[in-house]
Amino acid sequence: ANALMLAVLFAAGFTPNRLFLFSIGVGIANGLGAYCQWRAVDLSLARTSLFSWGSAFVAIVLGYAFLGERAALHPMLALGLALTFLSAMLIAVREHRMRKGSRAESGGWGIYAWIAAYTVIWGGTGFLERVFAVEGVRTATFLGGWYLGSFLVSVILAAGAWRRRKLVFSSFGTRDIALSAALALVFVGNLGLEYWTYHYLPLAVAQPIFLFLGTVIPVFIGLF
Repeated sequence: ANALMLAVLFAAGFTPNRLFLFSIGVGIANGLGAYCQWRAVDLSLARTSLFSWGSAFVAIVLGYAFLGERAALHPMLALGLALTFLSAMLIAVREHRMRKGSRAESGGWGIYAWIAAYTVIWGGTGFLERVFAVEGVRTATFLGGWYLGSFLVSVILAAGAWRRRKLVFSSFGTRDIALSAALALVFVGNLGLEYWTYHYLPLAVAQPIFLFLGTVIPVFIGLF
């Protein structure tokens, strides 16, 4: 997804600017958040899933505090938010109980530091997405910076893993390349639609929708 987005961006004659540099910073933060989540999942997938709603909550609080989105939180919306977060937590608790009995997991209290880190980071990046959208930053500028920042983090992590002999490079066949390209299009399209949504909806509205869809759709896929 990183390579695809950057190739399209620069092929279109994009010129880097200050906003692009800021969006690179957001992409770097996103990459660090992903690393923290991977570490948490590696220690305990069950306990990590319990806090899947946390970053959405952080983003909404930041929007309420700094973007003047108080007007969006009328009583009915507040009730909807509460029900959405409650549903997400109940589903997470159910998954936690199912996975807890399936295999032993480690982590101790250290896992909660990783969970807190990616929750705050991803809550912050969600908030900054809304800020960029409100300020009218072009979608191509934001996506290009986001993926370049994420790409830089991934290169650093891959280099570190390779030096520790924890990364093994393997050859890719035509089918693997086609599948990777398809997934890249899905990832870029997903972020593009998310960013487009922030042009029109406050965080208090958009985040619960993303949380609901991200929680319910995988459950339905698993059922069938």
